[in-house]
Amino acid sequence: MSAFDKVIGYEREKEELYQLCDMAKNSEKYAALGVKLPRGILLHGVPGVGKTLMASALVEEMGRVCYTCRKDKANDAFMDTIRNVFAEAKAHAPSVIFLDDLDKFASDSDLRNPEELIAVQSGIDEIKEADVFVIATANEIRELPRSLRRPGRVDRILEICPPNRKEAVEIVRHYLSDKKVAKDVTAE
Repeated sequence: MSAFDKVIGYEREKEELYQLCDMAKNSEKYAALGVKLPRGILLHGVPGVGKTLMASALVEEMGRVCYTCRKDKANDAFMDTIRNVFAEAKAHAPSVIFLDDLDKFASDSDLRNPEELIAVQSGIDEIKEADVFVIATANEIRELPRSLRRPGRVDRILEICPPNRKEAVEIVRHYLSDKKVAKDVTAE
């Protein structure tokens, strides 16, 4: 069973994530073809579409040790957390860094270059030569500076859109499967 089985629908997005897993697990095969694993991926879209679920499945499927960073501390302590996450991931490569809700990292989003996002950029630059893959999620991609979204820092950007009607029915059916519901209630 694949970790991606937890993600209902989203076949196009899962195909791209499977490809990244294959590249991470079979780097020699890809290197022979002149292809290497991108440095990272940014999953963005409206809240509630499953970005964190997809990122978690990607981490699990890659089978690497993961260092997760979420904004859950005051600013100074959070800056230390960002630096420590990148240092630990580099020291224990091959690894993955998961930056969940990256657009929420900045304490003052009115600043042009918030220090938290500069710290992330610096961290990515410092792990350039290490076998560390970065996965980030964001609701508002416009909140992130272009310098952070450019190739060489985050090589792939994948928009996660709300599910289409068919996928939405599959998701509802999945969550109703173990529930007791009236006979006239259907996933549709």
